[in-house]
Amino acid sequence: MPVKTFRPLTPSLRYATVADFSDITKTEPEPHLVQTRKK
Repeated sequence: MPVKTFRPLTPSLRYATVADFSDITKTEPEPHLVQTRKK
């Protein structure tokens, strides 16, 4: 799984890394299974 690193625009982003889930999900979610939440 690739790791996404950020450009150090702020001091908190200097060492920030997150997991990139690009190889896990290849397609968009099924529209009938995704619902919008209304406030």
